[in-house]
Amino acid sequence: MDTSSNFPSYDYPWQATLAKISLRLKYEIHALSNVSVVSQQHVPKKLTAEAKYMIFIISIFLILAAIGTTITAYDNYYKPKKKRRSSDGEINVKKHIHSDKGKTSNESSEVWFEKLKAFFSCFCIYANGRRLLKTASKEEDFLWLHGLRFLGSFFSIAAHVTIYYILSLSNLKGLKPWVNHWVAPFLLNGAFKISFYFVLSGFLNGYFVSRYYFQNGGIPWIYFCWKRLERTAPLSAMILGFYATLFSYTGSGPLWPTYDTNPVCKESWWWNLFFINNFQTTWEQCYIPLWHVAIDMQFHLIAPLFLVSLF
Repeated sequence: MDTSSNFPSYDYPWQATLAKISLRLKYEIHALSNVSVVSQQHVPKKLTAEAKYMIFIISIFLILAAIGTTITAYDNYYKPKKKRRSSDGEINVKKHIHSDKGKTSNESSEVWFEKLKAFFSCFCIYANGRRLLKTASKEEDFLWLHGLRFLGSFFSIAAHVTIYYILSLSNLKGLKPWVNHWVAPFLLNGAFKISFYFVLSGFLNGYFVSRYYFQNGGIPWIYFCWKRLERTAPLSAMILGFYATLFSYTGSGPLWPTYDTNPVCKESWWWNLFFINNFQTTWEQCYIPLWHVAIDMQFHLIAPLFLVSLF
């Protein structure tokens, strides 16, 4: 890793970039261990304009989630009970709905309400949580992929935890016996874990595109690219916005960032929105974990050049 001082972010606080954290963390911890700790009350930092704007955006999504969850709860619990009570009385619900009088107005209002309900259901915590946590699979699903995903996620998390532990050590001599252990390559060699996810993504792309082609006789390539963009861009933007504007407010301490808005993100945030942040040096990247998202998006956009050879 190049540590020369000619990078623009070299003069930024050391907590602003992961590259500088990896170089300075153990020295900062060692420096704190050699000084007497004085108890001092933390003075809350004032919210910046960027932080207030981000809180406003998050609040909008929370309100939409609350509305969507309430509508789903009403449809699943209250509405069935109401129908059961109506069926026991004298009111005939079906006759009332399908009566000729006012049929057009009722149908138009029902269609509008169903569209509105479908929009809010996109933010429903219950529906989305159930979809994410479901264990049932379709017959055509590759069940073995779930095991590979679990192993890939496990080794990826374990590797990052191990690396951050190593970065905090001031004396690395005790690690020599451990480095020769058979488990060490799985934790320290990140190339095979990253390559695994790229290969898996490419395999699934090829499979589902081929299946769609043989079922429909063509591939809407613009929709193919747009679908990935609309699924990836909003979440990436929210993560980046929170990290850049609000992360420094979530804690305090002698090693915690003293800045309000991340100075590196303030200059290079737009690289992430265009998914080209992987072309930056590690000293210039606002949020380094998003480099994987950028490369995955680039692979997806150039995938049609290779997928057309399958047909």
